[in-house]
Amino acid sequence: MKLRIVASALGALVLLAASLTTGLATGRAAAAARSPLAWSAGKAIDLAAGDPRAVSCAPASSFCVAVDYEGSALTYNGTAWSLPASIDQAGELTAISCFSASFCAAADRFGQVLTYDGSHWSAPAVVNGITDLEAMSCPTSTFCVGAGSGIATYDAGTWTETNLAGFSGLLVSVSCQSAKFCVAVDTQGEALVYDGAWSSPQDIDGSNFLTSVSCYAAGSCIAVDRSGSALSLSDGTWTTTPNVVTTVNGLASVSCVSASFCVAVSQEAGTAVIYTGSWSTATTVDSSSFPTSISCASTALCVVVDQGGYAFEYKSSDWTVPMAVDPGRTLAGISCSAATACAAVDTAGNVLTYSGSAWSTARVDPDLYLKSISCVQSGFCAAVDQVARNRSKIAAVARNRPVIPHHKVLTFG
Repeated sequence: MKLRIVASALGALVLLAASLTTGLATGRAAAAARSPLAWSAGKAIDLAAGDPRAVSCAPASSFCVAVDYEGSALTYNGTAWSLPASIDQAGELTAISCFSASFCAAADRFGQVLTYDGSHWSAPAVVNGITDLEAMSCPTSTFCVGAGSGIATYDAGTWTETNLAGFSGLLVSVSCQSAKFCVAVDTQGEALVYDGAWSSPQDIDGSNFLTSVSCYAAGSCIAVDRSGSALSLSDGTWTTTPNVVTTVNGLASVSCVSASFCVAVSQEAGTAVIYTGSWSTATTVDSSSFPTSISCASTALCVVVDQGGYAFEYKSSDWTVPMAVDPGRTLAGISCSAATACAAVDTAGNVLTYSGSAWSTARVDPDLYLKSISCVQSGFCAAVDQVARNRSKIAAVARNRPVIPHHKVLTFG
């Protein structure tokens, strides 16, 4: 389970609380009309601190938690957002993962971790040896992994630091297939495997910058790097397929939905490669712009959006022609929870939804820059936006804000 949305934001989130409806006819130049969705207006929920960094929505629920750079958490109960609650006086909360409405784990840039039990936050706990945590993954309510300057593992109520002798990299991606199997990769070509205990860092990629890893089964993962190579893990052995793409910055992201289906994309040159037992030849899927985000709902559907407002799909073993669904705007993120339920956000405050046959557009945040979106089920999504703010002013406001004790979370609505 790997769910994280990051943004430097003014503090507005918008929520989709209605099921995605069936579209009308397709079009290549623009999206067809469709019944409007019940998106809320952009709501400023964190004006005092002002800088949400991550939001996580528990699977198959309408419960969400956002954390900000001033050490506050805000919860959404399906109806309303709580007021910011100061849970970490050190500030700089960077990651959050919610397994359910009664269990979440958060981390900050100083290596501290906190857990939420549905009503109370724990006090920040220092994980010895960890100075920076950038990502969090909780596949169950009793197991989490935090990754950054090292690895912090939460198991049955206890956080422990993994002694990584000689490790000096920065872990940038972690994928937990279950509480019994995870893989983390770093900027120096190293991978660490968890199968009940963490392995030592293993150089699997000759010091290349690994950018992403996706595990589709216990013992089976694929990682990609900036040199354009893909690396697969099977039966404890990593195998490298070099030059999957030959673009300057290589592969940026990989997503595996099964043992025989993965998609990797390169933002540069608009190329994509498909894994179906072996890697396909790199295909230019977007010659007019640069892909910004990809989401695969299943082996039957992947949707890509780009900087020029185009969207295109991998469907029925082929790529569709890019369709201008949001001309002249940058589509910044997309999330598909099913083959007939996708939502994308752009930098002009619009949300576009896709029914599997047609796109529709709704203006939900006219003043702000929507940055990222996550859909955990076909009827619920959360998006965050971004507006440049003066960090010194934000910090000054935050320092003067009353501190709410860590065991209290205030709600309204």
